[in-house]
Amino acid sequence: MRIENNQIRIRDFTKDDLPLMLKWLTDDRVLEFYEGRDVRFTMDQFIGEPDYWNRGIGTEFLKKKTAG
Repeated sequence: MRIENNQIRIRDFTKDDLPLMLKWLTDDRVLEFYEGRDVRFTMDQFIGEPDYWNRGIGTEFLKKKTAG
């Protein structure tokens, strides 16, 4: 899956992203909201960079994901 506009790009996770995932999953600010891999969800999505929180990115992603 890939979503793009002139401000942000959302794409599937790849093995090249593992260093970022390690960074995010060792950040207490992120872990405060991440419930973990053992929680069953139909979709697991989070924004690992706190600088991008509260900008409507997750809302926009969910709108596009559920519209299709």
